[in-house]
Amino acid sequence: MGQFCQGRGLMKLNLKNIDKKWKEYALAGCVCVLFFAIITNLGGIFSVIGRFVGILKPVIIGFAIAYIVNPLAMFFEKSIFKFIKKDKIKWAFSVFLTILIVLAVLAVLIASLIPEIADNIASLATNYQDYIDRFVGFLEGRKGLLGSQLVIGKLKEFVYADGGLFSRIGDLLQENAAVIVEKTTSIGSAAVSSLIGGIFAIYFLLAKNGIKRSFAKLFVLMLSPLKYERLTIIATKFNTIFSKYIACDLIDAIAVFAVNYIFMLIVGMPDALFISVVVGLTNLVPNFGPVIGLVIGVFILLLLSPGSVIIFIIWTIVLQTVDGYIFKPRMFGEVLNVPGVLILIFIIIFGAYMGVLGMLLAIPFAAIAMYIYAEVFIPWLELRKDLKAYRKDQGQEK
Repeated sequence: MGQFCQGRGLMKLNLKNIDKKWKEYALAGCVCVLFFAIITNLGGIFSVIGRFVGILKPVIIGFAIAYIVNPLAMFFEKSIFKFIKKDKIKWAFSVFLTILIVLAVLAVLIASLIPEIADNIASLATNYQDYIDRFVGFLEGRKGLLGSQLVIGKLKEFVYADGGLFSRIGDLLQENAAVIVEKTTSIGSAAVSSLIGGIFAIYFLLAKNGIKRSFAKLFVLMLSPLKYERLTIIATKFNTIFSKYIACDLIDAIAVFAVNYIFMLIVGMPDALFISVVVGLTNLVPNFGPVIGLVIGVFILLLLSPGSVIIFIIWTIVLQTVDGYIFKPRMFGEVLNVPGVLILIFIIIFGAYMGVLGMLLAIPFAAIAMYIYAEVFIPWLELRKDLKAYRKDQGQEK
């Protein structure tokens, strides 16, 4: 009887232990199932995320525009309109002036570039045969420098075949009509999204202070005072990193545009303004952008001044080498305190997974990673080590 009671006691004890741990086991099982479901359905998950981001694209573009021009509006608020007493009116005037300046800059760029593009297209349509003849003559005069006769022969066969160049281009356009329509639709959709995004940007700027107060109140209610203070410090640091990155990137693009424009004017190359604007804008994208600017510049010069192409290529290589390996790393390194090798690693990783957008975000995220490592992770390890040493001295640790 005693053994039976003892056995019942053990059974009761085991059931009690199981009752205590079933929630932990169930939670671990649910986590494992959820993790397995995520891994096996990554394609569908990314597809849903992509559609969701596509729907919110105008909002995202609007937020990005508002974030970029916000420092300019803040500058106007603190300088030009500082005499206005009411904060709402002061901020509204600052936003209005910022919008006017942005629109004026866009209007000047469009007014400068559209006539250039139209003239180039009209000139190409009228004098394309003369351009091709000059280009082929330029190549034939440099057979030894540029390579074998086979390349020049293939080019002449393509250009001078029956039907002419436009006939060949027409055939290519017809063969790739579906792709052209798809790309044209994509460009039109991007233009509409950008326009709607500009409207959202105005709303974001005007409502900035209200949005900040709402989020501040939410986090004050959700977090302890210490955690809220830490979150504020981290958010401020991240904002400083992104602001400095945007400023440095714009300064670098303007510098590349100015230097390239002056050089092309000195050498006497045609379309110096248009090509320099393209070079400056594409320079905003790390690594991949300058290649696009070089290709566009070479294409235009091949039509207008083939003799300038070699000089332009050599100059672009020198300019981008100096900018990419001397000026830009020095500027970003000093301003953001990021090693160049870390920037390169982030550009490779982000570019592989996110394309051009990833390349744009690689440098600020490298700076954020460096900040987390130096200002958060290392101090935490030091504090942990000091705490262990203190406990050991006090005899609290075995």
